[in-house]
Amino acid sequence: MKYFLTLILCIPWLAACASTADPAINAQRDAAATQLAILAGTATAEMAELRTTADYVSTRASLAATRGAFLELTLVARGTPQEVIRQFQSSMMASLVTLTPTPAPALVIEADAASGQPEIIVTPLALPTPEALPTADPDAPQYADIVTATGVGNDDCALNITSEFTPQSSAIYVVARARNIVPGTQLSSQWTANGQPVVSYDFTPNFEIRDACIWFFVTPSEVAFTAGEWSVQLAINGVPNGSPARFTIRDAGGG
Repeated sequence: MKYFLTLILCIPWLAACASTADPAINAQRDAAATQLAILAGTATAEMAELRTTADYVSTRASLAATRGAFLELTLVARGTPQEVIRQFQSSMMASLVTLTPTPAPALVIEADAASGQPEIIVTPLALPTPEALPTADPDAPQYADIVTATGVGNDDCALNITSEFTPQSSAIYVVARARNIVPGTQLSSQWTANGQPVVSYDFTPNFEIRDACIWFFVTPSEVAFTAGEWSVQLAINGVPNGSPARFTIRDAGGG
């Protein structure tokens, strides 16, 4: 009986001890839960915003690509040489810059030294540094404005620029502006029909060409003008320079 009374008297004391310790533990637990809830809510909102931004950028990029393809088809249908379109596209791409990717911001959870409660540390996201694309040396030997045509004028520049020919065409010219060409430089052209090389020509001037038109041509007596997709690649000292000039030879039936 004595021990039973002693136990009954100690129960309130134990309850008081438990009630004294519980608020502090509960407060730390609630603070940690609050911090984690804030972190989860912030991360969820930021991820949703990033997904929305990515979807918007992807949609705009797809729309721009579609419009670009439609515009290119429209220009070709109106007789604009494809080489002129490609040169414009190349010049536009050269004006773009690339961005160096940076890592995502770091999220760190560690205990605060004073209170022992969890603390969220966020490392700010650094802005990427633009890096310009390399540009071609303007003083290097090079071709510019490469086109195909039915003939050339007294200035050696193209007449009747076109990318459509027939087997009955009297000649097919490839014309370009040659720049920074010193005497002894080999200028050449490689002609290809339906993916197969058919003929090549070269010319080595004994004079300087600072900025003037040069040309090569083929005739049906030298090369059979078979229907299909053709191209001609210009080179300087055996090294291709500039984009290939592409053109089509269509037979009488339009095939």
